[in-house]
Amino acid sequence: MSFTTLIKTLAISVLMIVFSLPVSASTRKEAFDHNTFHQVLQKYVDENGYVNYNALKSNRTELDSYIEALAHTSPSNSPSLFPDKNSKLAYWINAYNAFTLRGIIDNYPTKSVRDIHALYGFFWRIKFTTGGKKMSLRALENEIIRKFNEPRIHFAIVCASEGCPRLSREAYVPERLEA
Repeated sequence: MSFTTLIKTLAISVLMIVFSLPVSASTRKEAFDHNTFHQVLQKYVDENGYVNYNALKSNRTELDSYIEALAHTSPSNSPSLFPDKNSKLAYWINAYNAFTLRGIIDNYPTKSVRDIHALYGFFWRIKFTTGGKKMSLRALENEIIRKFNEPRIHFAIVCASEGCPRLSREAYVPERLEA
């Protein structure tokens, strides 16, 4: 390859990169931000997965802020923020866990979720809003999360009971779901 051909090829490559950058940067939307929920988990969940519900109830602003964001935005009404399966799944797992925490602190102190609206009423009767749509934890788990056909969800969604998986101290994010 001659020196002139090499320079032309290099110049064309640089121009292609330069002209493609503004297009991809201007059309790309930011992903849904789970950082607020991550901060809640860092502050109120210990290394063993136990939640300090008393402290969380006393300082609920961050959790309420995250739940407000969930109420307005979801993969259903803002699909551009959730471009792939992992971004959708991370959203729904975090929503389920955040709604569970909210349901507990709204009824705290309580010894068990079974004491809230009797036996399984906590999962059936309490409604939360996601993307403008009200739904129960049961509906969220069975009508949305299970449809991902992802067996690992059983280790990610928590029901705030001793027999359930431990709550992670980190919010789920799409990039780390495969880890």
